[in-house]
Amino acid sequence: MALAQETAEALHSPPVDVRRLVDESPFSIYQKLLLGLCFITTFVDGFDTQAVAVAGPMLRTEMGLGPAQLGTIFAAAMIGGIVAAFAMAPFADRVGRRPLLIAAVMASAVLSVGNGFVGTFGQLFAIRLGAGVFLAVAVTVAYTYAAEVAPKRAAATAVMIASAGFGLGVAATGFLSAWLIPHFGWRSIFYAGGAGAFALSLLLLCVLPESVRFMAQRDGHEFEIRKFLRRIDSRVALPPATRFFLNEERKTNVSLADVLGAGRSLVAIPLWISTFSLAFVVYVLMQWLPVFVTSGGGGPGRAGEAVGWFKLGGVVGGFICAACIERARNPYPILAAFLIPACATFVGMVMAPTGAGLFIASVAISGVLLNGPLYASNGLVGRLFPTYVRTGGLAITAGVGRMGAMAGPFSVGLLLQAGWSVPEVLEAAPIPLLVSVAFVSVLSLRERALVHSADAA
Repeated sequence: MALAQETAEALHSPPVDVRRLVDESPFSIYQKLLLGLCFITTFVDGFDTQAVAVAGPMLRTEMGLGPAQLGTIFAAAMIGGIVAAFAMAPFADRVGRRPLLIAAVMASAVLSVGNGFVGTFGQLFAIRLGAGVFLAVAVTVAYTYAAEVAPKRAAATAVMIASAGFGLGVAATGFLSAWLIPHFGWRSIFYAGGAGAFALSLLLLCVLPESVRFMAQRDGHEFEIRKFLRRIDSRVALPPATRFFLNEERKTNVSLADVLGAGRSLVAIPLWISTFSLAFVVYVLMQWLPVFVTSGGGGPGRAGEAVGWFKLGGVVGGFICAACIERARNPYPILAAFLIPACATFVGMVMAPTGAGLFIASVAISGVLLNGPLYASNGLVGRLFPTYVRTGGLAITAGVGRMGAMAGPFSVGLLLQAGWSVPEVLEAAPIPLLVSVAFVSVLSLRERALVHSADAA
């Protein structure tokens, strides 16, 4: 009798739009805790990415690597990330966020520990390539989950907060390596990263639910959806017979054409070019700072400190940029306002000895001004794509960013091999920033025209 009554209620009660409920509910503590797991996931990626950079001087000595070979090692994880991003884009939105994230983090934990057992250039390249594949998957899914767990009004900020975890992971690697490597050797930094990733995978397995927006586009998840919605807002009445749907376009067989459809390419492509150029410069500093500092007479501790301040500044810049963008109708001038003065910070790096306070201060300020716009780009792209192609759109964004992140360090390796000095490299670094500013300016003009048209209507 009770079952028949519930069935009758289900047939006569209107279905509930999950998107509307999430967007209109308060941004609950539970949602923020889930966002924190996305933050920790990108933290693990940042830690692993920077671990090979802080270990670079020791790897170079122990394995007899030349500058070009070391640049190739720095680029290996990015190559893996590019392969993963573009291979994942057409079908990632067919698979649940939760299983993909857990599997990727677990695999990256194994490979991180594997870095400590390598003895040749070939072995190290293979390990870094594999790590890049799985970390790219983990980070892309973390960005997607962050965008989907938050209400629409905070989605861009949520992705930027998740992105900032990467910067904090890099900073932590720099500061921790300054203590770990002198006491336990360069392998210890990889063991620490692997242990952290393994612990995270267990935590995700125990507490992470599937994305509620993803479930709402599939059948048979009413119980899990109701449980999630009640946890974010207990005041909402959701009888057991409630049916759910997502008020967005729904498509199961997603292709690359769907990702760029509905006019999204007009915004996504300039953002991707800007992201490539910006990542080019950010990763030059991330990957080569330890070598720059040690070549100028600084020790491993000073090198780790420089990296730490660069990415700690990046975390600060990410939150400042997020706060500014959430208040702006047109976010793109804010990106330009960060990037243009960032060019001037390279003057301080060129003028000062690598161990001097002015050099470290210039590095920290450049971290604020460069990383904020890089994290913001992820947030803006996450807001651009609907649920059924969001992972694909963010996968391409991650792939393009990693292309820039690979091209930058590799180019520096070739320039140093060709006889360029460190100051000459730093003098040329702002050129890609100007490319990023140009495309951000194009987007700003387009957004201004759209706002003006909307106001006139």
